[in-house]
Amino acid sequence: SIYIPYYAYQLGATEIEVGLIGASAGVPYIFIPFLAGRLSDKIGRKKGLLTGVTVVSLSYITYLLIYRPSLFILVRVIEGVGWSFVWPSMEAIIGNSEKRLQVYNIMWGFGATLAPYLGSSIYQFYGAKNVLLLSIGLMVASFIFTISGKEEIVLKNSSNGRCKGDFRFKPIFFIPFIYGVLGYTLLTFFPIYAEKRALSLNVSGLVLSVMNFGRLSAFALSNKTIFGKERVQEYFTILLGLVPVGLIFFANEIILVSLFFLLGFSLGVTYAYALAKILSISEANRGYYAGAFESLLGLGAFSGPLIGGILANLSFNYIFVIPGLLILLFIFLKKIR
Repeated sequence: SIYIPYYAYQLGATEIEVGLIGASAGVPYIFIPFLAGRLSDKIGRKKGLLTGVTVVSLSYITYLLIYRPSLFILVRVIEGVGWSFVWPSMEAIIGNSEKRLQVYNIMWGFGATLAPYLGSSIYQFYGAKNVLLLSIGLMVASFIFTISGKEEIVLKNSSNGRCKGDFRFKPIFFIPFIYGVLGYTLLTFFPIYAEKRALSLNVSGLVLSVMNFGRLSAFALSNKTIFGKERVQEYFTILLGLVPVGLIFFANEIILVSLFFLLGFSLGVTYAYALAKILSISEANRGYYAGAFESLLGLGAFSGPLIGGILANLSFNYIFVIPGLLILLFIFLKKIR
């Protein structure tokens, strides 16, 4: 998914089309995780996970068959439907156990750390289709592991069939939205931006892997008491707005790598804290709240690249100002709450 927007750009997509391709996966991700998470509470998380893995695999196969950039938008929507089932189901299976959440975040964070550099190397030397073939192989392996796993116990709300969720504004619900905006905007546009700054695709993959390594490092330290303090969380949230601005002015690759590590670490600290807090709201409705978390992330994943595509048409530098403006809004909302 990281290199689909770049692949489309190489096929002739405009900056606005790249933004639409990056944003399109977020469209179903705004709404479906709510439904998928709630459904998993009733029918079982394993079925939701299998559904998602199947849909994502089919979308990757379709990418191999198309060459018109506009068609990528439709397939990305389908891919987004698949991920809408995968992530809430996995998070509901993991639960709100601090240790299990830490291991879960470390494992997917480890995969996300390897993926950008590995993908960019394969793309640069062997082409985009081989990256897609590797992705398909990994999804097939995921399907086999899911099939062979034990079905989990389905939790039901014994009081009634309705979820009694409280979605009045709470700052913690804003964090996955910020994560979606920042993460998906960078993944969509940074490889193109780097190319315009005379950096190779391999360097783009390296710095994105460094960002994910920073996030992985934060996941590994997430059980430390200091990261559970609200004031510390506020500092790292502010960094999410400040660090991207530095990407406009980086002078060399060492500074670039340092900025991405700091950004990834800040993302990891805030993500792990928000996920644990939201999943702990209700044991019986855990799938529902996992869906809420992912839907908010999806709203950010949709709006970030979409706005970024419009701004990139004017100047790519404007893209990196978006997180800062968002953090200012977040601080303002906290003050008036």
